This record gives sequence, structure tokens and C-alpha cells, in this order.
Amino acid sequence: MTPTKKLKRDDEVLIADRFTPEDFDEIIDQVRTLREKKAKQYESKKISVHDYFCHGKKSYDQMLWVKVLREIQRKESSSNLDSLFDLLNYTVFAIDFHQKTNPNWFSEGIRDE
Repeated sequence: MTPTKKLKRDDEVLIADRFTPEDFDEIIDQVRTLREKKAKQYESKKISVHDYFCHGKKSYDQMLWVKVLREIQRKESSSNLDSLFDLLNYTVFAIDFHQKTNPNWFSEGIRDE
């Protein structure tokens, strides 16, 4: 991902036009690296990541909502990439939970539009 200069709001659309599959892969690699680092900090053979979400889907929804609200609040001053990476990681946890509790979730949840 090529660093870009500080852009005015009107220029943000141009950034989206330049978003490539390689950019996506690089971001996912960064998310994976962060997840692996955090996993080492919280490593436990007895407790899985899903144990932290004891109310199932409701717990995941709550955590995602908290992360979204935190990012909205930060947007008022400046964006925090850590917060966005957290949101991506928690989204992956939620997807994993949904796939494990409903094996057909992915194929049923994706619609061609």
C-alpha cells in the first residue's frame, strides 16, 4: 500500500478508486499480525476467544457496536487505526462464531445483487 499525502475530504473518493486487491491483502496481513500478537498476550489453553462472548450473537453484536461507536467518537478528533483493526478482528470473531453455529450461514448470507 503506497502512503498517500494528507488529502482534503473531496479527495477521499480518489483513494477508494485506487484500492487494489493487494491493498486488501496487506491490511488483512496487518490484522492477522495484530491478532497473533494479542493471542500471545491472552494465551490460554482453557479459554477460547469465544468464551469471552458468553451470550453468543448478542455478545458479538454488542462488542462490534462498542467498537463502531468508539471509532465514530474518535473521528471527531482523529482516527485511531488500532480501533479499526480491533473492529476488523472482532468482526472475524463474529463471523467465525456464526459459521460454527450455522454451517450454512455463509452461503445463505451472501446474495448476488
